[in-house]
Amino acid sequence: MTSSPWRVLADGSAGVVLTVAFEARRGDPGFADLASYLTGYRVLEAVPPATTVTEVTEYGSYIEPWLTGALADGSSVVGVLGHCAGAPLAARLATAIRRCGAAEPALVTVDPVLVDSRIAAQEYRRAVDSLAAQLTPEELAGARAVGAGTGPTTTGRALLPVLVALEDAYRTALAAACRTVRVPAAMRQQLADRFSAYLAYLAASSLSADEPQAVAPLGALVLSGTQDAEYPAGLLVGATTFPTDRPRLLADADVAAFILKVLGP
Repeated sequence: MTSSPWRVLADGSAGVVLTVAFEARRGDPGFADLASYLTGYRVLEAVPPATTVTEVTEYGSYIEPWLTGALADGSSVVGVLGHCAGAPLAARLATAIRRCGAAEPALVTVDPVLVDSRIAAQEYRRAVDSLAAQLTPEELAGARAVGAGTGPTTTGRALLPVLVALEDAYRTALAAACRTVRVPAAMRQQLADRFSAYLAYLAASSLSADEPQAVAPLGALVLSGTQDAEYPAGLLVGATTFPTDRPRLLADADVAAFILKVLGP
């Protein structure tokens, strides 16, 4: 049975709003929180493909299931929203929908992040540190060393081998941790696959932002006024800032009001 590439966050009749982001970290708001403000709209959240970094060769095939699913939904797409690393993917998705002639959705990107090897190493380190209690000091040091040795900052296609190395290193660390606490094989596989899917998502995001035509505007930009953005300053001209920390933007009522204004009547 094939799972849907979209999950329903809210089911209204005023048009479809597509949202692109990976699962929010525990305690952080996500598009499900924002959806509660988007009264009347059918709000769908993209389900990242269950894949690995080596299977991500270009962003087009990565977003294809989202595009196909959105067009098959049958309702008019009035907006595409992207958060964090999902911002450049949302921009590509909105462009693909327009090119199909299916709709002319508004595009809003919230706290866009340009994924590079530095960002990838940070995410890997966070994942490895979550296993720290189950690893020996030597195992933990070895796993952390992989993330610390990613070399010069790279993006796009040059980032892919870095992500593959991080994916392999995480699976090794996870296997060691699971031996300590006797985690069932199925659960271990689930954890490994989830991190692989996340790295594949980061790979697609970086590819989608790395090609020359990707320097196109990211639509209506929403940024935190209290923390620096993780995107080239030249591409953030005209952004609207809010006095809210970056992790809380999707739960901010003023941000939601701004998005509703962009979506139109």
